[in-house]
Amino acid sequence: MKRYKLILLGIVVVAVWILLGGGISLYVDALWFESVGYYGIFRSVIWLKAISWLVGFLISILLLWVNFWLASRRTYEQEIWFRQEYLVLAMDEKKNNLFKAGILVLSALLGLFVQAQWLMFAQFNNQVPGGPADPIFGKSLSFYFFDLPVWDFLTGFALALVFFSLVVAGISYVFHGHLGYSRQLHLSYAARIHLAILVGIGFLIIAVRLYLKRYHLLFSIRDNGVTFGAGYTDVHAWLPVYWILTGLVLVVAVLFFIAPLIGSLKHALAGVGAYILIYLASGIYPAIVQTFRVEPNELEKESTYLSYHLKATLDAYDLQKIEVKEFTTVGRLDAASLAANQGTVHNIRLWDWRPLKDAYGQLQTIRPYYSFEDVDLDRYVIDGNYRQIMLSVRELNFAQVSEQAQTWINQFFQYTHGYGLCASPVNEVTEEGLPDFFIKDIPPRSTVDLQVTRPEIYYGEKTDHPIFVKTRMKEFDYPQGAQNAFTTYAADRGLNIGSFTRKLLFAWELGSFQILFTSNFAPDSRVLLNRSIRDRVRKIAPFFDYDNDPYIAIDQGRLFWIQDAYTTSVRYPYAEPFERQFNYIRNSVKVVIDAYLGDVSFYISDPDDPLILTYQRIFPTLFKPMSELRPGLRSHIRYPEDMFGIQREMYCTYHMRDPRVFYNKEDLWEIPHEIYGDTEQAMESYYTIMGLPGEDKEEFVLLTPFAPKNKNNMIAWMAARSDDVHYGKLLLFQFPKQQLTYGPMQIEARIDQDPTVSQLITLWSQKGSRVIRGNLLVIPIEGSVLYVEPMYLQAEKSEIPELTRVIIVYENRVVIGETLKEALDAAVAAGPQRRAPLLPPPPAPETSLNPELQTLLQDAIRQFDLSQERLKEGDWSGYGEAQRKLKEILDQLRTRTAPEPLPKSSNGTD
Repeated sequence: MKRYKLILLGIVVVAVWILLGGGISLYVDALWFESVGYYGIFRSVIWLKAISWLVGFLISILLLWVNFWLASRRTYEQEIWFRQEYLVLAMDEKKNNLFKAGILVLSALLGLFVQAQWLMFAQFNNQVPGGPADPIFGKSLSFYFFDLPVWDFLTGFALALVFFSLVVAGISYVFHGHLGYSRQLHLSYAARIHLAILVGIGFLIIAVRLYLKRYHLLFSIRDNGVTFGAGYTDVHAWLPVYWILTGLVLVVAVLFFIAPLIGSLKHALAGVGAYILIYLASGIYPAIVQTFRVEPNELEKESTYLSYHLKATLDAYDLQKIEVKEFTTVGRLDAASLAANQGTVHNIRLWDWRPLKDAYGQLQTIRPYYSFEDVDLDRYVIDGNYRQIMLSVRELNFAQVSEQAQTWINQFFQYTHGYGLCASPVNEVTEEGLPDFFIKDIPPRSTVDLQVTRPEIYYGEKTDHPIFVKTRMKEFDYPQGAQNAFTTYAADRGLNIGSFTRKLLFAWELGSFQILFTSNFAPDSRVLLNRSIRDRVRKIAPFFDYDNDPYIAIDQGRLFWIQDAYTTSVRYPYAEPFERQFNYIRNSVKVVIDAYLGDVSFYISDPDDPLILTYQRIFPTLFKPMSELRPGLRSHIRYPEDMFGIQREMYCTYHMRDPRVFYNKEDLWEIPHEIYGDTEQAMESYYTIMGLPGEDKEEFVLLTPFAPKNKNNMIAWMAARSDDVHYGKLLLFQFPKQQLTYGPMQIEARIDQDPTVSQLITLWSQKGSRVIRGNLLVIPIEGSVLYVEPMYLQAEKSEIPELTRVIIVYENRVVIGETLKEALDAAVAAGPQRRAPLLPPPPAPETSLNPELQTLLQDAIRQFDLSQERLKEGDWSGYGEAQRKLKEILDQLRTRTAPEPLPKSSNGTD
């Protein structure tokens, strides 16, 4: 007895510990939601979960209790033959209480099962009815999105309740003497009626589920089918089979209901056997139809259903809106046409985000505890010009703080935020091949009319650990030479620390009991939680899918994160699933997060989406219309890459809108490949500013080319528009079929074969440098196509990639230049192809140098090594001094090694 008491005590302690921890987390969540202005969302979710659990619990305990009561009204003592002897079974008070406790626990667990579906019930109750009707049953889209999931769940839950009721009643009948085995099975009349009715109810529910299964044919995937969704065999064979099975199950249910009246279960059991046999054989008739009627005439039989499938897939991925045009050549590019398209030419992206991130990291990290997590691409009006620029936020990475400095105080009080960002144009480099910064350094210094006045990053992609602000201890702000600048968080955001009770709660929640004993808290001290922007938005709205690339935007000197959110479903009739994840998607919400305050706003960007309209009914205070987004941020809304990537993958197949062409897969496309570095990979879609054919001004678009399946030529390119009233529009430009247009891999092959390029790469490689070939960009201009590929050089002893050459391929010319302008001029120039000169070859090892030159070379190497050491130490003054001395030495070398001028000819000409 003592052992059982100890076990019970242990269970109680664990339960109290779990409940206490859960209660504290729930209370802290409530405080957090209130602090960010979404307490109403938190309350609604808790209420919906509580109601769902309570309804599930009450229904479960009511049904289980009723069945237990019906089975325990009369008690008989019985003997059961077990292992060659009789055992006496009887229900006593202990077993009775244990039974009741088991019913209570089981009902609570079933309530949790219902609670997990709280969002589905909320969608059902708040749905926006309508949407296109399916072509087979005529049901609207809202039926499949909101009604069918609920009916599927309710019938499954009801079937589970019937099963558990049978178990409870059966066990109860055994202990109350109504059901037993003493040499033979015996069952009382009352038990027979009760259990037969339960089984009959179970078969009624199965009949309803078979009826609902007809609608699931619209999501069927069959190995021998040519389409997703119901095909000819599904409609003409499986649909009748389901009707037959439904009718048979109804008959079986009736047989169980009348079994007690006729005093025999033989007919009911025979019905069950017949149902099982017919169910097992149900696939025979559809297989015959498929084999002998469909396969010999597949295109004819499936053509109608293929058209349903094509239309549904285009609608589900928002591809039906694509405007298809022909990309026609209007003439050869020349200097005049380039001058007329300066907005496009001046925004050709030379910097790939990977080498640029490395360059930012080496040049602008400043201190080892800062890091650049990602490089974003956006557009701004810079000094009156529409420019494409790349930005990266300098976030705090506490893991990179020296091990000795990773103290509790530093983590929670000192190192609280990142600082500033870097910004540079996509197409400009310094003489050294490095990015030409628009914004750099700490504090941020800008060379253009784009200012950052609130550079602190309290919320970001890398920023994740909780911190305390407005304490008696100043926060580290940024390094300032030999000293550091300090600051105090100026906003009223976060959770107030307040009383000792609050400290105790936060100590428990954060697992940090130093909170109880520190003397650094002031009356207005606060804790900032959920500082990762991904975690932050998911905490508020977990029912969305989120884009993998949130990006930073500057508006009125402040920094804001913009995060795209998607509504998805797996229940769009006839629509092809994308990688078995979903078969419907919309970019319905733009989320904006203030990098300093942490304020989060959700703006509806697709008001026609039935899912977002339903969420708006469930959470009316969560969303705002796009018209309320401040204009400075609205100008930075862009078409999301993840959405575009999904659409372009689907469009490779579903641009074929004719059922016959689709059936034969006559015109499959694919994403072309390119060479990045020295590796072949699928081309990445890319943002650019360009003038679209037929438009009178340049705009910011997301672009991708297409190639025919298993071929390398280019067949089309697609652009997603992001600016103003054109936002969200998709344009597809197809090349004339009688015209061969080189594709990216063909261009890469021509670059590989070009002697100038290959010699240059060989020369650099011999010197121990790494050559990085950047993304190949397809730039359509006035009916022509330019191919642009930057080349980066990374020295053996340096981690800074330098942009050293630009390759342009136009028509039959492969041109390499030190600058974009040089390469462009050579590419469009008339006459024979011009090539940029190679670097002079390195001197042979045996060549001897005079002592003076040898001394200068050694001094140059020494100053270079010294400058690299100063750079790694973050000593910018020392780095600048070493670079200055290095320049002086190189100037001397240049003077002493300059070739003598050639003598003039006798006629006075050169």
